[in-house]
Amino acid sequence: PRGVGDRHCGEVLAELLQGAGSREVEGAHGRAPQRSEVSADAERGTQVTDSVRSQMQSLTTDRSGTGQTVGFWFANSESPYVAGGMGAPQIMATAVGATNVFADSQDEWPQVSWEAFAQKDPDVLVLGDLTRDRMTSETGDAKMAFLQKNTVTREMKAVKNQRFVLLKGSDMNGGLRIPLAARTLAQGLTKAEAK
Repeated sequence: PRGVGDRHCGEVLAELLQGAGSREVEGAHGRAPQRSEVSADAERGTQVTDSVRSQMQSLTTDRSGTGQTVGFWFANSESPYVAGGMGAPQIMATAVGATNVFADSQDEWPQVSWEAFAQKDPDVLVLGDLTRDRMTSETGDAKMAFLQKNTVTREMKAVKNQRFVLLKGSDMNGGLRIPLAARTLAQGLTKAEAK
């Protein structure tokens, strides 16, 4: 049941956006654990969510992604699922100062064409490194190989310059893993900018 714990985690997620708007929270909030799910002890649950808040605040101060555009590819090489303007990837991009090229989408994971993705031509591609075997090009390595061979995507600047950041699939979904994933994104953007 939704209750005080949900509002508490929802407040933490809202703070992560710092002015980015509330629609991103709507996508991620559905997966935000209740404080009681973090720990049966309410005090410990509060400590964990305070830690999340602190970690995200340090990222929003750093802003290592400022000026960079990013495209998040979660799954499927035929017609990719990308991160829209709702959910964890948008929160992460906002926190590090990067611009998600599909932020204008009202969907959490819209499915787009490769032509539409290539037209956005992000500076960096964030690839879901999935361990499952349900769709095509699930792993980060398989995604990179696909992007380099495909006649449309191989012309994208991120592909030409091999500016890729790999994130675990679970890190691309909402919840208390957002700070760790955002830190990985920030580090990847710093390395990619050097290329």
